[in-house]
Amino acid sequence: MNFENLSQTWQNQHNLTSLPKTEAVVATAKQKMSNFKKEQLISISVLSLTFLILVVFYFSIGAHQNISKSLGLVLMIFMLFTRIALEIRSKIQLHKMDSTLNFKDFVSKHKRYFRNRKWIHFVFSPFIYLFYVGGFVSMLPVFKETLSTGFFLYIQISGIVVFVALALFIAYHIKKELQELQFLNEVLRS
Repeated sequence: MNFENLSQTWQNQHNLTSLPKTEAVVATAKQKMSNFKKEQLISISVLSLTFLILVVFYFSIGAHQNISKSLGLVLMIFMLFTRIALEIRSKIQLHKMDSTLNFKDFVSKHKRYFRNRKWIHFVFSPFIYLFYVGGFVSMLPVFKETLSTGFFLYIQISGIVVFVALALFIAYHIKKELQELQFLNEVLRS
């Protein structure tokens, strides 16, 4: 190899300063993890507020006195409770991940957490959503029986709009969370 080829090869190499520095990658990973924890807390808070509203509604309308007519509402409340329990379990699992562990153990725990979140999103979430919608649909005959035609029509239309918007919202946040978790997974691989 002559000097010109050596010089050309040297100039064609990637500039080492363009590669991300370890500190920058770690800082980005920590920021994403921090954002993820905040978003998880917000999710638990919103789900808990919705749960409380439904429970208060359940008792305020006296639904506990006629369980056959309020079975749909009970199903909705139970599905919210189930999702809250899954999120709290996941949050506890996330907080148990100690970044001071040796790298192999930390990666192992992160991979387990990543698998659990995928399981929650692709198995539990669809079932919870479908049962929640099913609870609402099972309440429609009660609404038709007790409400005016106009208000019943409003509940049907707004219910469809809310559930479609909720499905899109959930899908967006699942995609966003999985992208962040995938980023962390990639960082831990390198």
